[in-house]
Amino acid sequence: MNRRRPFPRPGPALLLAALFLTIPSRGSAISVTLYPLDEGTAVRRATIARLHELMIDGLWQVSSESEWFEPREPVLRSPGCGRTAEAKVECLARLAGKGVLVFGEIAREGDTFIVTLRLVDGRGRVSPESWFRMSPLVLASGPVVHALRELRSALARGRLERPRAPEPRSAVDPAAPSEVLPGWREKPPPPHDR
Repeated sequence: MNRRRPFPRPGPALLLAALFLTIPSRGSAISVTLYPLDEGTAVRRATIARLHELMIDGLWQVSSESEWFEPREPVLRSPGCGRTAEAKVECLARLAGKGVLVFGEIAREGDTFIVTLRLVDGRGRVSPESWFRMSPLVLASGPVVHALRELRSALARGRLERPRAPEPRSAVDPAAPSEVLPGWREKPPPPHDR
């Protein structure tokens, strides 16, 4: 029996039109700023400064490919929320204002760096992580631009979500503070002499 579908399958033209409908119009460009990367003890300030330059250049390159993703001067914000690892999403969202803020962390792994980037908008919604690995000897813009394109794509697809509340630490977690239940001893009893 030949059954006809009530609706035709979406073709490439329909999918392309749906993609363009999710991207803001030309008149409503989204301003993008950059929150400073954390300066860890294992990463030299000169390397962080060079990465900031690459990220600013990358933002301008990505914005030239899309008229609705536009860096706002000054692109590099002051660290008004403290270190990224300790910054609250609400504070970063206030800095984002009506646009978005790129924030991230840098960690050293052996003789390479791992840079993890995310976006936050003014409502406190956060993008999925985008990360890249770089050598401190060869700081190139290619991986930076690729990560920023991924963030722009997540924004265009509406993939920003409210961060989940941290789960309570369990007694199984070795980093969790141990709770001593009544009737239990903190230390084992001394051995008996026989």
